[in-house]
Amino acid sequence: MTETEQKIEQQVLEALAEVFQAHGFGGATLTLFTKATGLKRPSLYHRFPNGKLEMALAVVAFAKQRLVDEVLAPLSETGEVRPRIKRAAKNMEQLYDGGNDTCLMDALPVGAKGDDRKAIDQAIAEMFGCFIDAFASVAKELGANRKKSYQLGEDAVVRLEGSLVVARGTGNTAAFKRTLADLPNFLAGA
Repeated sequence: MTETEQKIEQQVLEALAEVFQAHGFGGATLTLFTKATGLKRPSLYHRFPNGKLEMALAVVAFAKQRLVDEVLAPLSETGEVRPRIKRAAKNMEQLYDGGNDTCLMDALPVGAKGDDRKAIDQAIAEMFGCFIDAFASVAKELGANRKKSYQLGEDAVVRLEGSLVVARGTGNTAAFKRTLADLPNFLAGA
């Protein structure tokens, strides 16, 4: 794939993600997808022959890679742990526009049923697993034992995702920003 093709693919996935983020799986329609991407129906079906589910799974894979590359990458670097956590938090703040953007993983499954829901839930669980493992790893570096580090990683994700839901529901991003600012202390068990 050329650089131009990669850029186009990224733009298509970003547009699909915005539709799923705004409408959930059940509310996302081919009309919305074509409008958001600028592609005609045959082009969308050529890229995603299995339809909306394939689009949703591609969007989750894209979001997971973006999370790993843009948010979690600093956590696996060398050097002092707390500054790495702060860089990851800053990257997360940018990714979610300071808490103004809805979490795709929260919105996407809305309206999905049966096997579609199972497939989406499995993909999201894998993404959350990466998130939890990355936070657990730095919690372990900060001195937590294996069990406690996993619990801290899981609780950090719960706090971050919950603060995004609160920000969306209240229109106030303060809880999200506080959660990000407190992330180094939280993962240290303080």
